[in-house]
Parts: sequence; C-alpha cells; structure tokens
Amino acid sequence: VDCSGIAILKVPLSIPVDVKTLQIAYTQIREVDDSSFQNLSVLIILRIERNELSQISPNTLLNLSTIRYLSLGSNKLQELPPDLFKSQGKLETLILSNNQPSQIGRA
Repeated sequence: VDCSGIAILKVPLSIPVDVKTLQIAYTQIREVDDSSFQNLSVLIILRIERNELSQISPNTLLNLSTIRYLSLGSNKLQELPPDLFKSQGKLETLILSNNQPSQIGRA
C-alpha cells in the first residue's frame, strides 16, 4: 500500500490488515502513536520517509513482530523512545538517515 504524496496528517485507518508493504512518504504526518499500526501484524516492510515526523510513541511498533525492513529516513526525529524496537526480532534493516537524533533508546 502506498500512501505517498497525499495530504494526510495521520496514518490512515483504512489500511488492509493483510498488507505486507506500507509506504508513507511526502505527507504532513508529524506523529505516529500506539494505535497507528496495531492491526498490521503481517507487515514486513514499513517506509515512513520524507515526512514531518518528529514523534514516535513508545509502543508504536509493538505489534509489528514480522517487520524486516524499517525506514524512518528524512524526517524530523530527534529522539527515539527506549525499547522502541523490543518486539522486532526479525528486523534486518533500519534506516534513520537524514534526521537529527540526539538520543536513541536501547534495543
């Protein structure tokens, strides 16, 4: 599912639960909260790139245990919550480039 370039402020609720790839780029999303991806338990690739993203809630990725590729590149992230990646045992690729992190929590 590609939600790129649309004028959205939040992750759409209408994303199919069986989606394996989700791209959200060039939007006005500033925050992802604990419920943003709660029903996407088979997601493998998540790309949230080139947005206004500056906040990620601590349990945002909790139900994404199958995720293998996560890109948060080119956002406005300065800090990531401790334990943000605690449920991502299958994560192979993490991209955080082009942000301004001052603190990254332990995995």
